[in-house]
Amino acid sequence: MKLIKQLKFTSLIIITYFFLLTNAQQLFAADATISTKTTSLVTLGDNDDLIVTTPGSITMSTATAVQNSGNNTTLNNSGTITSSFSGESSTILLGGGKTMLSLTNSGTISSSASDNTFGAIHLYGNSILTTLTNTGTITSNQDAIFVNGTITTLTNSLTISGGTASMHIDGGNGIVISNWGLISNLTNSGTITGNQRDGIDQLGTITLLTNSGTIRGIVYDGINNDNNLAGGQATISTINNSGTIRGNRHGIGQDDGLITTLTNTGSIIGDTNAGVYSGASGNIITINNNSGIISGALYGIRNNGGSLTTINNSGTISGGTNSILNTGTLGTINLNKGSVLIGTISSTGSYTLNMNVGASKSYFVSTEGAGTITLNDLDNRPVVKGSALAINIGSMEISGENLYQKTSNITDAIDRNVKNNKDTWVEPYYSESTRDSGGDSSQIRKFKNNKQGINAGFKVANSSTPLQVIFNVDQTKNNIDSSEHVINGNSMMIGLAAPSYAKYEGFDVSVKGLAGYAKSKTDRKILDNTTTTGERTLTGEYDSYYAVVGSALSKNYNLDKDLNANLTLGVDLTSEFRDSYSENLYFKYNSLDLVQLQPRIQSEFIKTTGKDSNVFLTAGVGAREVLSGKTQKYSMNNTGVSFTAPNSGDYYASLAAGTNMNVAANVNFYALVSAKMSDRDTETYQASIGLKGTF
Repeated sequence: MKLIKQLKFTSLIIITYFFLLTNAQQLFAADATISTKTTSLVTLGDNDDLIVTTPGSITMSTATAVQNSGNNTTLNNSGTITSSFSGESSTILLGGGKTMLSLTNSGTISSSASDNTFGAIHLYGNSILTTLTNTGTITSNQDAIFVNGTITTLTNSLTISGGTASMHIDGGNGIVISNWGLISNLTNSGTITGNQRDGIDQLGTITLLTNSGTIRGIVYDGINNDNNLAGGQATISTINNSGTIRGNRHGIGQDDGLITTLTNTGSIIGDTNAGVYSGASGNIITINNNSGIISGALYGIRNNGGSLTTINNSGTISGGTNSILNTGTLGTINLNKGSVLIGTISSTGSYTLNMNVGASKSYFVSTEGAGTITLNDLDNRPVVKGSALAINIGSMEISGENLYQKTSNITDAIDRNVKNNKDTWVEPYYSESTRDSGGDSSQIRKFKNNKQGINAGFKVANSSTPLQVIFNVDQTKNNIDSSEHVINGNSMMIGLAAPSYAKYEGFDVSVKGLAGYAKSKTDRKILDNTTTTGERTLTGEYDSYYAVVGSALSKNYNLDKDLNANLTLGVDLTSEFRDSYSENLYFKYNSLDLVQLQPRIQSEFIKTTGKDSNVFLTAGVGAREVLSGKTQKYSMNNTGVSFTAPNSGDYYASLAAGTNMNVAANVNFYALVSAKMSDRDTETYQASIGLKGTF
């Protein structure tokens, strides 16, 4: 097939001169405007300018319609230029060694011959066309544009279409660049179609190809960069695609070509084979798939014996058999944020796989083949080799914070309420806690926790020491990294508090002890190239058991007739123990045991406003420190790993304001709003309302 092309190019020299001689009687010089129908061959001499206006036309059935035989010429067509001659001719022919400054088409340039034609526009050997601009239609039964010379800038914003009825084995392309052809800058925002072969058949050189439209190969490739090493390697220096490049075989294919940089933010599609294909003598330096799609019926990217240096992916690479298949030399695959693979990665040779999808993402990347993988997770978390597997460790990184939120909410409610002499208190609440991530490191994960529930206390009658039964029911939604991992939990805690257990240096000593249980269900999103979408959701559930023991010292100060202050110093030892846990695929652990110390200092200022009514303001500082459970062991795909939380503690500043209003004898209604800010940028806001009294 390639040999036929070479013979075809050589035959042009003889055949073109033959037709120029035999049709000499039809030639005339052109520096004119054509506004009516012309049926004679138009020849451009040096510095000639030809304008074809609507409804002007140049129509030929015996040979070429327009011949450029001069230098520094221009052609501007808004009418029709057409040829139907079934011989070795073109509708517009640029003569060898000649220069045309510009060819602008907003009308129609067409060749309707069924065989042996070089298309609608043909640049003959060493001819130069500085600018070709098409906002109209260029169409041919053979190749629409045939470049055997040089085009500095080719811009298409409407239609270039070749091969609607070609009988030639190599014909039917939208654009052909021969072995000696060059297009420095090809920009397409319209449609380039090869109806019987390739959208662009590139055997020479394209320096820059920018596509925001459609390049389509109906029978073979969207872009075929290949010349069988005849006359030098076919080369495309840069392809920037934000549109669609699509072929029946490959989106972009080459057996022996060189592509230096391919950057895709659009779609590159191979209907029956590969999105991007490179053969045994092919060489691709860099593929940047930035939020685009590279897909093929069999392979997203196939390197079939050649060299592929770097793949940078933050889009989708999809193949029915493999997302990436390498049987040649493969350097580095960088899977970055936004990356989705559909189909396994298969390689017979060794390569480096860098996972940089972001610490918010969990992933399972199935790999196969004899090649050794150098695997790196760039988000500072454990990764299992073989296939590549890592999870969002947010639930482990914030386990101490979650324990603090759960237990400090109950502790604060006890501090507020057990000091009063009411028999019963009931306090519904709603709180929201948030924290931004620390970037792409796994060490500080973003979360948003919503919590709602009821705290309540009931005085124990006939007790030698004043006691209250403490009760809490709670519903929590823990949203980690914008729904990458969601945990919904329902819990209950019950215990006893002794508000006046003893006296020490003028302070009232209180003690408490509580135990609780929670049932949690999880949904974890995971990138998984073994699925048809490249993603799946892992589900699981687990049981947790809680324990809290603590003591507080409190003392009341009279500051003025209607102004009191209360100072509280407290410390709690809190713990969570989880049963064994397993998600439906890939991830499990045997247990989680967490013990944490939580000290606090708090001052409350109370302004009396009436009998049993007041307003109050509370300010305090607190802290937490994980004593046991900093390192959490788990397994991924039955391989044991561990994660050590880098930040095992935090400091908190709190502020609360509220009011107590006497609404009936021995019954008060109260409302409270509070805020906490931590040293690690966690913010918690809570609102509570309630009743307390003797009923």
